[in-house]
Amino acid sequence: MLRKLMYVMVAVLIAAMVVGCGGASEPPAPTEEPAVINPPVIKEDQPTSTPRPTPVPVDEPEVEEPSVVTEEFQVNGVTMPFNRSEVIISDQVDFNIFDSFNPFIPNGEHYQNGTGQYVREYLWYTNYATGEIVPWLGEGWEYNDDYTELRIYIRKGVTWNDGEPFTAHDVAFTMNMAMDPFYDDLGGLPQGDAQYWTEVYAADDYTVVFEMTEPRPRQHLMFWCRIVGGTIIVPEHIWGEVDAHTFKNNPPVYTGPYKLSAVYPENKVFVWERNEDYWGKAIGNFPAAKYAIYRTGPGAEQQLAEVRDNNMDIFGLAYDVWLQNRDSIPQINQVVYVDPCPRAAWFNTAKGPHLDQPEFRRAMSMLMNREQWGANIWAPPSKPVQGLWADYRNLDQFINEEAKETWGTLEYNPERALELLESIGYTQQGGQLVGPDGEQVRLEITTPVGVGGNEYLMGQDFTEELKNIGIDATFQYVEGVFWDNVANGEFDIGFWWFCGATVDPTELYGGYTCDRVKPIGERANEGNDVRYCNEEYDQTLRALQAVDPDDPSAADLYMKMFDLWLRDAPGVPLIETYYSVSYNTAYWDNMPSNENLYTVPFNWWGQIIEVYFQTTPK
Repeated sequence: MLRKLMYVMVAVLIAAMVVGCGGASEPPAPTEEPAVINPPVIKEDQPTSTPRPTPVPVDEPEVEEPSVVTEEFQVNGVTMPFNRSEVIISDQVDFNIFDSFNPFIPNGEHYQNGTGQYVREYLWYTNYATGEIVPWLGEGWEYNDDYTELRIYIRKGVTWNDGEPFTAHDVAFTMNMAMDPFYDDLGGLPQGDAQYWTEVYAADDYTVVFEMTEPRPRQHLMFWCRIVGGTIIVPEHIWGEVDAHTFKNNPPVYTGPYKLSAVYPENKVFVWERNEDYWGKAIGNFPAAKYAIYRTGPGAEQQLAEVRDNNMDIFGLAYDVWLQNRDSIPQINQVVYVDPCPRAAWFNTAKGPHLDQPEFRRAMSMLMNREQWGANIWAPPSKPVQGLWADYRNLDQFINEEAKETWGTLEYNPERALELLESIGYTQQGGQLVGPDGEQVRLEITTPVGVGGNEYLMGQDFTEELKNIGIDATFQYVEGVFWDNVANGEFDIGFWWFCGATVDPTELYGGYTCDRVKPIGERANEGNDVRYCNEEYDQTLRALQAVDPDDPSAADLYMKMFDLWLRDAPGVPLIETYYSVSYNTAYWDNMPSNENLYTVPFNWWGQIIEVYFQTTPK
């Protein structure tokens, strides 16, 4: 008998969180902590008789055409050939890739230019704001009794934006790319999962079958859009005829409601036009905005003036700036939300003679003043992380408090750090920290975040802590090539973020196994950039991955994994990430707010697609 787990259009509650910061009439002071709602934990025991849903045809939604506006408007100096009331404008990063939309190659795309938000779609969306799993390109999944076979059921009636049907054959084709050694040097494919598959094939146009070498009861999670995105599926009729190593995928062909209209490289603007033949019309999903724009947003000195002129709809006005100016910009909904990626420091565990020692890495973590950074650097003020993930109630059960006390990895304790260093042969001599090799310890601290950014300030302060104990430490913002350096193992300690677990800790743990490790100088395309390898960790993880999360044996394995991570400390979370996102209501109704948070509000996440379906013109 097959163990079955299906999701219908009435979405199922998962363990998620909703964060709000006061009402519109009285916004919160910066010192307030976001309120946390603790919904129930996801249960994976659904009735086996639940039928697979099929889309019900509905009348095409009526889209209200905006009134004609005669005056021109510009975006980053580009005069647009349509009305301001027809477009939702999002601000994002400093774009520098304009002619390529290939998600698999280095510098192949900017996923946050609209491609990963409303052009590319996923099989399921995890809506952490509402606690729902929303079926999209997928309809359901089921396992056999021992979890060695998985079947994924694809929605009928979906088409790519070039009009070709989206089928199980496209999913099987993409998964077979991940299994093919020819593509081992590509990123963005699930090669780490693929090593456990013997065969992936389309049983029919709407059923994908995964035959696996061992029990994999969480394999379906790869198809959920969780943090930012999920497993990318590409059309076989296009990618089967090209070399994925060089193909630019321009214009990008995906299933979403928008397709590429124009790109203005000098102005750093991407213009997307609504696909009038979008498959979602058949089930009642169709955006009111005829156009959508992602652009490189203005600098801080210009941003407030542009906000007052209503030049953008979704953007990131600094929380303190909003707080100081909220009375003059009442059209702005400032939404505060807990990101699932705490800020973090990561260690190159293959870099001798210091960072390859777990004790040294733990000592470094004890020199990170999390309490001070959360209170004085982050806005709104944050707090130290208590686990290996964000402050999501459903993950509390996986925190090993005994391990936290034993290893002290997450506490700020310079005295204990020095004691630990001394225990492995380090000494302080003449104001220098000297290693067992008789040489002063030298470390390079880097970050991809520019001067004055939060991670920059944390890394800068940490560097001073290192100098205080006699380490010859340097700190640098690395522009452009930072992620290439990390992938190649050419860094010491880096300050960025700690993404991984939102539903199950194996989401985090699974990315740091020995099979993913590459030598320093060789690009790590399968993750584990920090090159962490511990056979005990791998064996424990394999045992955990083979059992259902609700199996009684799983609890001890979860505790051991947490213990091993804190002991070895390949990377350490620092503080909770509280982001505020700004939504302009001047042109569009039903924009998210703290009182009406119907999706994850971040405009670099795939879940932002819901805003385009929910908003209506003024």
